[in-house]
Amino acid sequence: MKNNVLTQALLAIGICLVLPGVSQALEVDVYGGFGVGTTMQRNTSSDMTSDTAEKYYIGSRFLGPLGIELSYHDLGRYNNATEEVKGVSAVALANLDIRGMTLYAKGGVTRWSQTDLPTGTKIRGEDVTYGFGINLPVDRHVLVRTEIERFTNVGKNDTSGAPGTDISMLSFGLNFTF
Repeated sequence: MKNNVLTQALLAIGICLVLPGVSQALEVDVYGGFGVGTTMQRNTSSDMTSDTAEKYYIGSRFLGPLGIELSYHDLGRYNNATEEVKGVSAVALANLDIRGMTLYAKGGVTRWSQTDLPTGTKIRGEDVTYGFGINLPVDRHVLVRTEIERFTNVGKNDTSGAPGTDISMLSFGLNFTF
């Protein structure tokens, strides 16, 4: 019993001594922001439609160049404004800092929802998303962000066999670090 208490006390003291150094070494940065832009969807081999889009995101950069990000996307309306597409994404980022700016590539999964506006019918699914971009600093806590993202197989319906389409989003926005 005495040995168990001594072991727990030493373990608690060791954790208290090590934790401040570990959190300092990890250098976790938290950020959030928004972007507006345009989306492009190819309906057939020759028919391309586009609409305005917006996104809101929050993320964290840790372990140097690595990070994670959660995003909400309003990808616009298609098919003569009868279908609306929205999604939520979770991605991993790899960052490269060069002369004050940050280049990044990202990849992950998007859970999308496509709504037929006249009937209210929804199709939902998940698929791969990927992209790349650049952050340019305005000051220490504000960055201008430009990126292009690709959302694959949006609108894919396994029940009816309808194939999905890829949607590309080009956006410009502000990124705030905390």
